[in-house]
Amino acid sequence: VYALTLCPTVYVEGSGELIGAVSMLGTPHPTGYPLFCLFGRLVVVALPMANTALEVNVASALTCAMAASALSAFLHGRGMHAWTAVGSALVFAFSATFWSQAVIAEVYGLSMLGAVLTLAVWTKAFDPCLNGRDDLQQGDGVEPVVGQIVECYFLGAE
Repeated sequence: VYALTLCPTVYVEGSGELIGAVSMLGTPHPTGYPLFCLFGRLVVVALPMANTALEVNVASALTCAMAASALSAFLHGRGMHAWTAVGSALVFAFSATFWSQAVIAEVYGLSMLGAVLTLAVWTKAFDPCLNGRDDLQQGDGVEPVVGQIVECYFLGAE
């Protein structure tokens, strides 16, 4: 569906920089977005089209579609009815902000995919129901682990 409104060329913001970086396997920003550049390059090589900008825009649309699919799978895996999970993911996928980033060369789709996958992994790791543990008491769950991570990450470990 994103293909119907896909930007055929370079757009505003940092899309030109990302397209150039994908084309030459360079670094678009100080953070680099290396995973997006590698994935975009894979799409450029796999789908030869009219121009590189269009190919990188397709890569962005693919990452957004994967993020919406992953969200649907995550919600269904958490016990939401299949149609409700799909509907919720479609509302997310068709929201104005997400759609606007899906049809141009931007890294937000890949970032959302990473966020959903991270949430799924953490939920699976620390959910007592999924781990077959029903003997947990208050404070035995994820809170101590998250507290330790926050302390190490933000305050520094000593």
